[in-house]
Parts: sequence; structure tokens; C-alpha cells
Amino acid sequence: MLSRLLALLATCVLPFPLVALDLHVAPDGNDAWSGKLTRPNAGRTDGPLASLEGARLAVRQLPRPLTESVQVVFAAGTYRLTQTVSFDAGDSGDATHPIAFVAAPGAGVVLSGGRELPAFQSGKSGRWELATPAGTETFEQLWVGDRRATRARSHAQGYSFLRGMESEAKVGGDRKAGETFRQKLLVDPKDLLAFAEVSEKERQDAVVNLFHKWDNTRRRLESADLINGAFTILGGATKPHNTLDHLTGFVIENLPTLLDEPGEWFLSRAGQLTYLPRPDEDLATTRATYPVLEKLLVFTGSAARPVAHLEFRDLKFRHAKGVATLATFEPNQAAVAHVDGIITLEQALAELFKRRQQQRDGEHDEEGELEAGLEQLRRLPDQDDEAGRGERIEQVGGSAKRPAGDDDGHHDGRANGRGLPARRRRVEPDERNHDPAAPRPRRRTSSGCSRTSTRAPSARSTR
Repeated sequence: MLSRLLALLATCVLPFPLVALDLHVAPDGNDAWSGKLTRPNAGRTDGPLASLEGARLAVRQLPRPLTESVQVVFAAGTYRLTQTVSFDAGDSGDATHPIAFVAAPGAGVVLSGGRELPAFQSGKSGRWELATPAGTETFEQLWVGDRRATRARSHAQGYSFLRGMESEAKVGGDRKAGETFRQKLLVDPKDLLAFAEVSEKERQDAVVNLFHKWDNTRRRLESADLINGAFTILGGATKPHNTLDHLTGFVIENLPTLLDEPGEWFLSRAGQLTYLPRPDEDLATTRATYPVLEKLLVFTGSAARPVAHLEFRDLKFRHAKGVATLATFEPNQAAVAHVDGIITLEQALAELFKRRQQQRDGEHDEEGELEAGLEQLRRLPDQDDEAGRGERIEQVGGSAKRPAGDDDGHHDGRANGRGLPARRRRVEPDERNHDPAAPRPRRRTSSGCSRTSTRAPSARSTR
């Protein structure tokens, strides 16, 4: 009698039944199997599934309406995504039978949009090197171990300032197809010393990131005048209200001579990757990963049928580009144009990304994890961020929301995925008495150049 009473009370109190269907995913699984076993059977005719996409399809094929909750349990390991995983209304659970994608208890699970590179070899001057395999793309982002590495750049902290824009001239295109302008920007010649030691082809691979007012612009350098202190860039026209002037900060990146800080890397045109290791990294055990996918997850519903009642718990999402290229970016006033994310939700309701609180050396666990409260969330990627308040999404790619008040010195606010320094302090113009030619504090680099002393694309989505 007592057991019947307890069972009755449980059905009245719990929001969903105690009975649940468990499906399993493992690195040695097979998406042709049922997923009902945690390990492959002796004959290897059945066992766990192998991927998130395989699990999504298996759950989608269950009869609707669901008669029990569904839990997809991932065994420990890294799961390489070969394509963006897309969810629509047909993948939804319901209020009494939610669907959860979870890590097995105590398991470290990484869902990666990247590809691992061969092992590093010891190189000159304490650097690590490797030759990328044939067919490897010229990647612009890199993770070494569990941490994002920084492409070689001119400033570890802060940036230099332009002296002004000397000229801007149209060189092609039209308003309909898009006009192209050449801007000639003036700088202190000392800020271009790194170009003196590289070939002309390597110069053309350099990228400049310009910080003007609330915007930033990224362009490849077309040419550099080391004697007179000037460089030219090609792109859209500047705006009168937000031009490039002596208040514009800039950082130059992607030159081999700028590789002088632990955690920085450079990839040559020949596919040779050079990395300056951090003090705590071990050559024998540390591997590098570059992103292949631009996006990891997409949730697309409609007003009538939103994607709903899905949960993702204790899963780490890593290694995505966020944008096709970091070489160029045109200013985007208040993200009026569509700004994408590596995880986007459109007409999605009650998505819940979260993880158990873990601590490592007194700080949050590895970067790249999603710790987000998106309960009862219903918004488009470009809707106001207030709907997503409380989420913590870090360094999963070119674009992510960063937690405000991070205690590790990272820049507060949103990462924009276009190479903004993760840590920077802007030297305000009044510190130099508004004189663009005034000397700036400098630091000495390993290449002999002197320069001023910074967890992939900002989205209105959960990247």
C-alpha cells in the first residue's frame, strides 16, 4: 500500500515520469547501431552510437508523441563534428518528456568542430614546430591543448595609434555591387619595423585590426612604407562619423617577426606551424587543433512550432571558426546587419545549456564550455541580449559572449571573433596630450623591434 502511495505522489510532483529511455554514444560506437548498449557487443553487431548527429537522428526517429523522457549519454572522449548539427521542431521533446544530451557521470566530453594536428617537434630558440599535412587549410585560429593560442601580433597588451589618414580614393566597384577604396594611413615608422625582416609575399599576409570608437575594421595590408611610416589597405569607404584618425588604435598580426610572446603562433605559406610554448606546456603531451567548421549547432523553429524541451548538460563545445575568414571585417554599426554565431537559436524555446560547476586551481574549468541558462528562451539571433542574461559562453570560436567581470584578466564584454585582443588596455588620447606624434611606452621584442605594449565571430546568438 505504501509503495503505491509513493508512486502516486511521484507522478503528481515530478514534471516528467521517472521512466526514461537511455541512448548511448561512445568514441568507438557506430551510428548504424541502436545506441541501447553502453559498449559494443562481442560480435560487434550492436552497441553505442558514434556521434551527436547520429544520436539526433536516432531520437528523431522515435514515435511521436513520446511516451517517455529520452536521455542521450556520451561516454568520455572527443567527438569530431564533420558538419554543423541542425535541430528543428521535429527534434523537440515535450513538456512531460524532455530530451537531454548529457555527459556520463564524471566523463569529460568534448564536441569539437576542429581537426587535430600532428605532434610538435622541438625547434630553434625554444620554439615548437610542425609541418601541416597535405591538404590542410591555411587556418587563422588555433587551440594548443585546452587553450586558444594567439596568432603572432604586434602587441601583447594595448595597441599603437595612427597618426591619421592621408588619403582615401575609390579604386573600383559600384554602389550596387560594392565599392572598393584605398586608404593610406600614417603611423610612426617604428611601428612597421617588423616588416623589414620579412619577404614581400609575407608582408601581404599581414592583417591590421583598427579600433575606432565603438567599431573595429580588419584589413590585409596592401603595402607598407617603412621609411615614411605609412601603409595602405583596400576595402569599403570610411564613415564621416567614425573615420580612421589619430584616435584610432591598431594591432598588426600574422608576421613571423611578431612571434615573441608565449602562446603565440605563426603559419607560413609553406604550411610550417611555429609556436612559442607557454611555460606550463609539455612538448610530449601537447597537441594543437585548428577549426574546420564555422558553426557547431543550429536550432531553427517557427513561431507555430519552436524547437523546445531540449537540454545539453556537461558537454564542452570547442573549435569553430565563427566566420569564414579573420582577414577582413567591415565596421558594423551596432550589429545592425546579421551577425552569426557558432551556436544559433531561432524560434527556440527552453534550450538549456549548462554544466556542473567544476573548479580547477580555484578557477573555472577549461575554456570553451557552455554554462548557460537559456530556459524559456525564445529569440532570434539578432534579438536583444537581455533574453540570454545569465549565460556563460567562452572561447568556443570566433564569436562568443564572454562573462562580465572575468577574473582572469580577459576583456569583459563580447568577443567579436575578428581577432580583438583578449586583454587590452586602451591608452586614452589625453595620456599623450592628444599629440599623435608623441612618444609611446614601448617594449623590446625578441626580433629587435620596439613596440607599444593584449577561452572565434559578436553574435546575438549563443556562441
